[in-house]
Amino acid sequence: MIQNNKASRFSEFGWGALALAGGLFFFLLSLNGLSDRGFSQFVDATCGIISGAFPVLVSTYLRYRYGFSFGKLLMILALPIGLLYTNVGLIGMVAGTKSSATIGPASAILLLTGLYGAVLSVIGYFWDDGQIDSASNKLSLADLVSLQLCLLVVTLWTMDLSSGIFYYVGHAHVLALYAAIFLVAIHRSKSQETALCTTVANGALVGVLLSLIISLIAWFGSSVDVDSVAINYGGVGMMLGTYVYIAAFLCSLRYGGASSIDHVKKNWHLVEANTFFIFLIFAPQNLGETLREIEDREPARIMEQRIETLTKRIEALEKSE
Repeated sequence: MIQNNKASRFSEFGWGALALAGGLFFFLLSLNGLSDRGFSQFVDATCGIISGAFPVLVSTYLRYRYGFSFGKLLMILALPIGLLYTNVGLIGMVAGTKSSATIGPASAILLLTGLYGAVLSVIGYFWDDGQIDSASNKLSLADLVSLQLCLLVVTLWTMDLSSGIFYYVGHAHVLALYAAIFLVAIHRSKSQETALCTTVANGALVGVLLSLIISLIAWFGSSVDVDSVAINYGGVGMMLGTYVYIAAFLCSLRYGGASSIDHVKKNWHLVEANTFFIFLIFAPQNLGETLREIEDREPARIMEQRIETLTKRIEALEKSE
C-alpha cells in the first residue's frame, strides 16, 4: 500500500513537472516571435535575481524546514515582490528623466521584475501542493528576523541599482499617510480581536490605493504634464505599502493570521493599482490633451500665416521698385 502511494505521488510529480516544462517552452516560444532579438530582450540576470531569488529560496526553505506549501508561498510572495520592485524602477525612471545614465537600469527593473514575479506566481498557482497552516507550525524568531533582513537588503540593493538609495528617503508626507492608516488599523485590531498581521496587511493595501488616488488628484489638479512630485508620492506610497504587506505576511507565519489574509484578492488589487498607475504615466496622448494642443497651436498658426503674407508683400514691393 505504501509503495503504491509513493508510486502515485511520483507519477503525479512527474506529470506535473512535464506539464510545467511544456508550459514554459510554449511561453518562451510566444516571446521569441515578438522581435528579431527573440526572448533575449526579456532576459536580465540582475532582475531575475532581484524578483525571483527571494520568493523561490524562501518558499523552498520554508517547505523543507516547516512543511509549508511551496506552491502557495510562491504564489503569495512572487507577485507582490515583483510589483514592489516595479515601483522601485518607476521611481528610478522619474529620477532618470534628469539623468540618462539611470533611466536604462530603472526601466529594466520597472518592466522585467513585474513580469518575472507574475510568471513565478502563476507557477506557484499551478504547483499547489498543500496549505499554509501557521497555527500548528510557526516560524522561529531567528528565521523571521533573517527573512525580514533579507527582504530589506534586496530592496535596498534594488533601490541603489535603480537611482540610488537616498532618492527614496525623505518622503515625510507618505510616512504621515501610513502613520494615520496604521494607527486606525491597530485600534481596529484590538477592538475586533483580529490578528494584528492581518490588519496591518489590510492597512498596507489601503495605503497603496490611497497613495494612488491622492497622487492622481495632485497630478491632474496641477497640470496635464508629468508632475514628478505627484508621481513620486504615488510611487513611494505604493512601494512602501507593498513592502509592508510582504513583511506582514512573513510575520503572520509566526504570530498568526496567515490563513485569514485573502492573498489572492489582495494580490489582484495590487496588480490593478500598479497597472492603472503605470498606464496613466505611460499612456498615449488622450483626446483632451490633443484638443488643448490644437487650441494652443491656433494663435501660433495664425501668426505664422500673417508673417508669411507680410513677407510676400515685402518681396512684391521690392520687385516693383
